[in-house]
Amino acid sequence: MKVYGSFYDILGISDDSDLIAIKEAYKRKLLAYHPDKKPLQNHMEDANIVNRIQEAYAVLSNQKTRAEYNEGLIEESKREGVVGNGEGLDIYDLDDFRMVQEEPPTDDYSNSYLRIYWEKDCPRCSTEQGFMLTETALSEQGTKVTETGEIGRYEVLAQCNSCSLWLKIIYYDLDEVDGTFLHR
Repeated sequence: MKVYGSFYDILGISDDSDLIAIKEAYKRKLLAYHPDKKPLQNHMEDANIVNRIQEAYAVLSNQKTRAEYNEGLIEESKREGVVGNGEGLDIYDLDDFRMVQEEPPTDDYSNSYLRIYWEKDCPRCSTEQGFMLTETALSEQGTKVTETGEIGRYEVLAQCNSCSLWLKIIYYDLDEVDGTFLHR
């Protein structure tokens, strides 16, 4: 059982469950995990689970605290964005982005290098530069894709800096593909 996760996950119910379903799930979970009903092998783990079950029930069985909890879940999902593999997202190729090269300052005190990044206006809210990807973001956040059989293929998920739209961006490490240029 998930000790962590939403209270809905803990009770094993959907977020539109009524009070009767919440009570039934609470009783079922308590009976399944209560230390008095099980051998003492995992007593500490079971105690944590029981505490989380009780906390979940206390919040979800009260209309006011449940509404506040649901608002918190919505805000958290806005902050954290997409979790997982990004299935169902719009897919773009890095070639669909504008590549920008910024020259470093020319003063004598600068040790800066050429800065390269990719930008794209958001297709939903039309914010200019809604998506910006740096070489660092590609190298640190990109995930190598092996299922397709394509050599050097990577994916990265990015969110618009003005709205909630997420995109899956595909790019290739050209060093892996043909040894000419390192994209990643």
